[in-house]
Amino acid sequence: MDLQNLPNTQLIRLCAESPDHRQAWLLFHQRFDRSIRLFILRECKRKDLTANRSQFEEIFSDLVQDVYLKLVQKNCKALRNYKASTEDSIYKYLAIIARNAVRGYLTKVGAKKRRAKLISLEAPVAGAQENDKLRMIDVVPDSGPSPDASLEAESERQELDLLLEQIVTGASKERDILIYKLHHDEEFSPEQITEQCGIALSEKRIRNIITEIKQKIIETRQSAKSKAF
Repeated sequence: MDLQNLPNTQLIRLCAESPDHRQAWLLFHQRFDRSIRLFILRECKRKDLTANRSQFEEIFSDLVQDVYLKLVQKNCKALRNYKASTEDSIYKYLAIIARNAVRGYLTKVGAKKRRAKLISLEAPVAGAQENDKLRMIDVVPDSGPSPDASLEAESERQELDLLLEQIVTGASKERDILIYKLHHDEEFSPEQITEQCGIALSEKRIRNIITEIKQKIIETRQSAKSKAF
């Protein structure tokens, strides 16, 4: 197969369906890496993250890695969810993922700053002797994920997929599930789904679909709990 002449839509499909296809991913990197970096840089400038150049280089590198991780995680779910309207639609899609990666980074930084204001983990524990050198970090439980966290997350994703298959009905079932997954999994806003993902619906209609499915999920789970007692 002559990959060099492969249209963008077919290349994306090949990468999504064959995550281990080295040549396909090399071509993906060749075609889209510069655009990904430009999208990230543009959003970082908007959010004023480029002021400290030495610090920004590390942040920028992490953000590029975050975008690629988003593309390949969950068995390339982001690429499998991609629906092309034109050969160039992928650039808008990648721009959204890059933008959300920067926003996710800012959210994490903001959360860390808020925690730091509450208490310093390097501070000594109240009542400890001076020579004990016992710090809060020594007694506060690790808030990182447990060894089973990834398995639990995968189980939750599978449960949600089964639930969506059960509660979403009608001629537009696949479309509506895709809209909900783009919102839930990829954190796309209704506006982003309308403008960038090749789904010909109004922003209001997409917001209604998401709301309707959320309500069905809540009702189905509440019903299951009530039957269990």
